[in-house]
Parts: sequence; C-alpha cells; structure tokens
Amino acid sequence: KNEYLAKTGSKGLFGESGYSVLEQIWGRPTLDVNGITGGYQGEGAKTIIPSWATCKITMRLVADQDPFDICDKAEKYIRKICPDYVSCEVTKHGGARGVVVPTEGPWLEAAGRAIKTGFGIDPVFVKEGGSIPVVGTFKEVLGLDTLLLGWGQSDDNAHSPNERFALKDFERGCYASLALIDELSKVKV
Repeated sequence: KNEYLAKTGSKGLFGESGYSVLEQIWGRPTLDVNGITGGYQGEGAKTIIPSWATCKITMRLVADQDPFDICDKAEKYIRKICPDYVSCEVTKHGGARGVVVPTEGPWLEAAGRAIKTGFGIDPVFVKEGGSIPVVGTFKEVLGLDTLLLGWGQSDDNAHSPNERFALKDFERGCYASLALIDELSKVKV
C-alpha cells in the first residue's frame, strides 16, 4: 500500500475492505465517476444554483457479471436515492461481460517462452483490471479464451496524462510477437 501511494502520489486510498491494493486493481469490480458537469463553468465566482447537472459513470465488471443486469441495478439504485423533486435521466451506452482467462495451459506456456525470447526475462502473469469488450464476446459466443499480452511498463501511465510507451519496449514486443507466432505453431491441440 505504501509503495503504491508513493508511486502514484496519492494521499490516501479508498476501496473494498478485505482486499489488497493489487487485488482491487487486478480483479475486483469498479464503479467510476469519470466526470461531473453542471452550472457555471467559467473562471471566477458566480452565484447561481445550477438547473441541471450530469455525471458520467463507468463500471468494470468481473467474470460472471452480466452487464445489462448490473446496469439495471445501478439505475435502480440511482433512482432510489434521487429526490422526488429532481428529474433523473439515465442513458446506457452498452456493456461487455468480464472474463477470467486461465493462468496455465499450452497457450500461456507458449506466450511465456515468447516473452522470454523478446524481453530476455521470464514473464510474471497477473490479472489486469481492464476492458476490451470483444474478449467477453469471444468467450461467450465462440467459447474461446483470449491471450492478452502487454508490452508496456507499469509506470507508462496508460490512459493517463503523459501516457508513454518506450521504443525499447515496442521493439522487444515486436520480437516477442514474432516468437509467439513461432511458439504457437508448435502447440499440439
């Protein structure tokens, strides 16, 4: 926890009790407020009472959560806490199921060998709390697990201000990708 606080510059953490910081990041569902808008937005003071406000929310799901069920539950809760004298409109923009990919098997072993070829070190496979909606679709419709490999570093600030990706990691990722094609061609199914 202290190392995470130091790396991120945060003054404190908020999350589910009973789970470590990494467990929360890697494998727990989230509900995030991405933005709030309303009232006067310009510089300086303005004494008004806003007539409207909006809030953009996203939710990261984990395996076995149905996005439509979760959206319905979130909307029901929002409407429950909304005062009677406030109009509330909820717009849903779709969703995707969360998945868990197996952490062992011939495909992952092939990926491990390819990563070692490209990067020169044994990989550490971890869960990652992110979303690529088609992964859930592949699992649900095709019954296939998806192998997701990231070439960046934890301090690359992915999806954040000053996001970066080192050229050396791009090059290593290219070598690992080539090695992966070779390694996968050797897997017996």
